[in-house]
Amino acid sequence: MSVLRVVSALAFLALLAAPAVHAQHQQQHQMMQQQMARMQEMQQHMNRIMERAQQLSQQVARHMQEYQGQFMEQHRQMQQMGEALQQMAGQMNRLMEHTRNMMQDEEFLRQREMQREMEQLQEHMGEMSEQMESTLRIMERVRERLSEPQQGT
Repeated sequence: MSVLRVVSALAFLALLAAPAVHAQHQQQHQMMQQQMARMQEMQQHMNRIMERAQQLSQQVARHMQEYQGQFMEQHRQMQQMGEALQQMAGQMNRLMEHTRNMMQDEEFLRQREMQREMEQLQEHMGEMSEQMESTLRIMERVRERLSEPQQGT
């Protein structure tokens, strides 16, 4: 009889705990969805950086054809820098895609430590994305200055 009471009490406690467990699982799922959405936003940002870097390289190449003055080597270097940045953005985009794929695996993220590591990885990729954006802005300003008519020194 006491075994029956213990089993009944455990069953009752399990029923009471079920909504809390469900709520926790739902919260984890929602957090994972938010992280995946953030990764997708970062990938779109990388795509825009790739496009702008390609435009930068094309603009410098066009300007080089028109311009046969001083700083010709700087134009060539700027074009190559734009191409390199475009490739880096492509690599970052692939890195983000792999990370996003890993984050889709709920079983993988059940361990709290693993979830923290993935969040930290995502944060670092966001910082790298911001740095690439800043680098591109500087390169665009340099390109503009190279395109300006040169004054005598």
